[in-house]
Amino acid sequence: MSQPLVPTGRRRALVLLLAALAAVAALLATQSAFIGTANAATERPPVSYYTFRTRDTGAPATTEQNTRCNTYFGIRSLTTITRLNALLFAFKGDPASGRLVDQTANLLGPGFICAAPKLSTDEVDAYAYSSLPGPGLVEATGPCGLEPVAVNGSPLILNCALAVKPIPAKNVLGGLITSNSLVNVLDRSENAPTGSVWTAQVVGDVQNTGGGTGTVPPTIKPDTPGLDFYSLRSTGEQDVAPSTVDCTAAGLEAKPIAVRTANLVVAEPDQTTGRIPDASGPSVGKLTTCFVRPVTGGYRAFAVAELKVPGGRTIKVTARGDCRTTATVAGSGLRGQACALSVRKASVQAGLITSNGLINAGEPASSADHAVWTFALFGLPRS
Repeated sequence: MSQPLVPTGRRRALVLLLAALAAVAALLATQSAFIGTANAATERPPVSYYTFRTRDTGAPATTEQNTRCNTYFGIRSLTTITRLNALLFAFKGDPASGRLVDQTANLLGPGFICAAPKLSTDEVDAYAYSSLPGPGLVEATGPCGLEPVAVNGSPLILNCALAVKPIPAKNVLGGLITSNSLVNVLDRSENAPTGSVWTAQVVGDVQNTGGGTGTVPPTIKPDTPGLDFYSLRSTGEQDVAPSTVDCTAAGLEAKPIAVRTANLVVAEPDQTTGRIPDASGPSVGKLTTCFVRPVTGGYRAFAVAELKVPGGRTIKVTARGDCRTTATVAGSGLRGQACALSVRKASVQAGLITSNGLINAGEPASSADHAVWTFALFGLPRS
């Protein structure tokens, strides 16, 4: 009878060893697959931010613009309250404060917005497009809210939160366009403060090209007397315990449910593309946002900001309003957040604070990126 090549005891040990190695290999393969799945799940498409100053051309809507508006609204196009033919400009800001000092530094391209009243709310429904270098003609639709401002001329401030239409050919997956817009309904004089600062959040791997085509009409003035804009970006955001922050400075008497603190840095767009660089500079201000309670489509919020005025002095601006929560294609666990906060009269006469950024779903004080904040202020101190 032949002897086994490996003694029975050793053979049993070898079988057990091979079984153990197989189990370890299977475990490692499972963990590797899990890690790969987790990494795939957490991968996010690129998100770019563009900001630009718009000015009314003074010309009526073109045939193409009217066609786009009529196509979107259908029979409701008969009720539109505005059809604004505009130009988009990259602006320059004061590096020490973020206040716009050259509002029409470089022409980026044309833009357009038309809006009609909603039947169920006091908001308006809007269709808009912006011709941006790189993404091209970006269309967006959604709600806009009107905020009256108690200053001379009785202007209205319009804030929009519009969903971006995908453009597969340009790698645009979607996004969010927000506005901080002044509509001067009574004062139509040449020097009346008017116009907007828009922020476009574009999701997707978009290639950027230079703008600056066309001729600026002589009716476009570089600035608007009496109205100052700031373009800033939050950084160093912290979702802090409500008990550690005094929100009464923002005019809040009730206890907040969540609080976010942040530093503010200058958000000056690239002069040829309108894109805001990802890199941030030194802090020029601070912002505390206190979220009070859920409301339809978002959260009620109070805010206090520290800004620098010409001359270097720091002032506090307080505001209250709502922060909308929107769907986003930037990630399954993310949401868009677009705040529109009316400024209370104190260090300035009036104004509006708006934002465009990403948060984690269900966490209003979180920050999934560095949001862009726009301040429109009347009666800004000059020293």
